[in-house]
Amino acid sequence: MSLPGPAAIPWTIDLLLFAAAVLPLGEFLRRIGARWIGLLRATDPIEVGLLDLYLAGAAFFAVGYWPGAWYAPETPAALLLLGGAGTGILLGMGARGRFGRRLPPIDRSRATLAVAGALLAAGLGVYLLEVAGAAAIPTGNTFDSSVLTTFLGLVSLHHSLPLAYAPVGAGRIAYPQGTTAWLAAAQGLFRLPPARTSLLVTPLFLALGPPAAYVWGGRWLGSRSAGLAFGLGFALLASWTRVLVGGSNDFVLAFPVVLLLWSWVPRWTGPHPIPWADVAGFGLLAGISASLNPVGAELTFLVLPLFFLVRPGPRAGAGGRSFPVRWAAAVAIALAFTGPSLSAIGSGASGVASSLASGAPAGLSFGQIVGLTDPFLFRTTDVWFSPFPLVRAELALLLVAGAGLLVLPGIRERPGEVALGRWTAGVLAVVGLLLLSQSRPVAAAGWARTIGAVTSSAELSILLLTAYAAVALLPVARLFTAFLDPERPTADARPAPSGGPPAPPGPPAGRSRSAPPVARRPRPVPLVPVLLAVLVLFPGAAVTATGLPPYLGTLYHSFGNVSAADFELLDWAAGHLPASARVLVAPGSAAGFLPGYLPTATILFPMRSGAGNATYQGLVRDLDRGLLTASDRAALALLGVEYVAVTGNNTALDAPFDPAPLRADPAGFPLLFADGDAYLFAVAAPTGPP
Repeated sequence: MSLPGPAAIPWTIDLLLFAAAVLPLGEFLRRIGARWIGLLRATDPIEVGLLDLYLAGAAFFAVGYWPGAWYAPETPAALLLLGGAGTGILLGMGARGRFGRRLPPIDRSRATLAVAGALLAAGLGVYLLEVAGAAAIPTGNTFDSSVLTTFLGLVSLHHSLPLAYAPVGAGRIAYPQGTTAWLAAAQGLFRLPPARTSLLVTPLFLALGPPAAYVWGGRWLGSRSAGLAFGLGFALLASWTRVLVGGSNDFVLAFPVVLLLWSWVPRWTGPHPIPWADVAGFGLLAGISASLNPVGAELTFLVLPLFFLVRPGPRAGAGGRSFPVRWAAAVAIALAFTGPSLSAIGSGASGVASSLASGAPAGLSFGQIVGLTDPFLFRTTDVWFSPFPLVRAELALLLVAGAGLLVLPGIRERPGEVALGRWTAGVLAVVGLLLLSQSRPVAAAGWARTIGAVTSSAELSILLLTAYAAVALLPVARLFTAFLDPERPTADARPAPSGGPPAPPGPPAGRSRSAPPVARRPRPVPLVPVLLAVLVLFPGAAVTATGLPPYLGTLYHSFGNVSAADFELLDWAAGHLPASARVLVAPGSAAGFLPGYLPTATILFPMRSGAGNATYQGLVRDLDRGLLTASDRAALALLGVEYVAVTGNNTALDAPFDPAPLRADPAGFPLLFADGDAYLFAVAAPTGPP
């Protein structure tokens, strides 16, 4: 069918141009912040690009929450122009030595550019697969995507990021709004269809996972070659988050920032306390992550004290005494980005998993907890490590091999690898405790409900599997290091200077270039590591190229099976319904996208927010079965329903309304619109809500 919005090829180009356009704004902010924050003085071009992109998003977020109606459709373009001009001015001032502390130059060595090219190619491959899959799909998950569309409608209505659902619904918004800021920027620049905006923009961020993994692996293991192994491994083997299209667009946007945040964890365990400027930078990056989706930042701050306690070396001293204060300061900075969400949760709004979630959780069974944490399961439902059995088996084998590198005598020789193993163990411990807090025996307790309001079991599981994947890629990283760094010094690469990336292999700091060279390993025969690396990565490449597109198509259609008639219904309703219309929709119906087209309408109810309303539940249950009883008519009046929107079966999660009982009573339910399986009925003489 013909879909509203841009065609696949033009949008593929436009989305890349969008990413390129935001970089100067982020670079302007990075150059200003780097005068004080070492974390922003990166020299690797991949890391600089990621920082620039997310700093630009933070600017969208800040302007969106600035008091007053500042976030008009033209605002993103104005910010991009100001950022570009500001960057040009700073570059000119820096060239003349008139802008304070000069930043270290971007590393443009041949080896760095070659690695950057390989990573960009991997990210581009993921990007093209994702855009091709998304361009042919009507919408994303009708649950999560309709909520994001509601927020976009409220942005267009108020010209600011929304704090409450009014007039669409009741209550305050606990859902983090960083994702809304990004989507609103893209929608304002490209005039995207509201129902498709989240679907069309998300592929850009799915493609950022491999470059972010490169930064993480390279900094922990002290080698760009090891980082390249992580980047390619995440592109070809670790199939999430790019298959997480059943929902959680916000988690996809936050995932690369979480990996950047993890790359800076070793700064907390050095021989000296982390500088206060870097504490501020760490809190800033965590805040940006939390403004998109808080689960990754929460997990990081919970694991960090445990990781600090089990580090090698003395526990006392200045570093040990100052850690709690610096950790608390970083947490406070991050919390500043989530102030509106925390305030809403404090007032009773529900949190991360769904800002419109239903009532008391049933809790996780022991089997579910095992399924969320065990990487060695091969049931059809165990898709988080990889939805493809072949790749899942390969990752499990590599995980065993990686664990062996960490524990077997004579092999365990690299401190970065051992530290990564300790980090993974800490993530497992914290995730396990958080999941147990949501288990059935305790899930209904007040403290457990509070934890559940700001976490997501599926997202915690994916972050745990991210740590597993890092251990699984250690053998691949060693192969890459053996091939690409054959004369690497016997000791690990020099530790990173304060605020900088891993120093490249070479003479240690303070050592003259003319001094005697350090001992180097003999150069191995390159054919062996090359063949091994190809054998390890080939299954992932083959399955990704052949298995991912149909898998994505099936998954998208399962949760976003929206028809051309549904889009016609949305357009007709936006042009013909009164501004204050009260519209009844089924859970998961495409009609839930209506606030993006008519943001002044009241929807009964967005997503699952009516799950705790017995009147709504009974009405939905009967309309799903094609019934309309006297009590249902009374429920329509009690809820103040003025219109009933009916669509086809848009999601595998819920049944649609059956239009038959409404069509059988044209006097009580005049038919206003009909096209295919999409209908809009008026409700004769409703009464207002109590």
